[in-house]
Amino acid sequence: CNSVTDSGVIALANACSQLSSLDVRLCSKVSGLAVKAVASHCAGLTSLYSERAGCVDDDAVSCLARGCPGLTTLDLGMQDAITDSALLILAANCHQLRSLS
Repeated sequence: CNSVTDSGVIALANACSQLSSLDVRLCSKVSGLAVKAVASHCAGLTSLYSERAGCVDDDAVSCLARGCPGLTTLDLGMQDAITDSALLILAANCHQLRSLS
């Protein structure tokens, strides 16, 4: 996954608005910028796995929560830039969320 970058995920989000699941675990070159693009273009996203991806922060999670309210699974493992603020926004927007790590 070392070759997957923000640019690739952004292009995917722009072209595949019906995307429902995305797994970028261990993709260290995929950051919050790509997550924001997915949130903007893929409103039907239900699952995102970003454990040990590049830095995903509160801003990216907030965009995801607002843009993809149907999220059921969100894996933020090893994302040290996430705070309670992002969790509160997830709680307010993603009522279908069943799995958060």
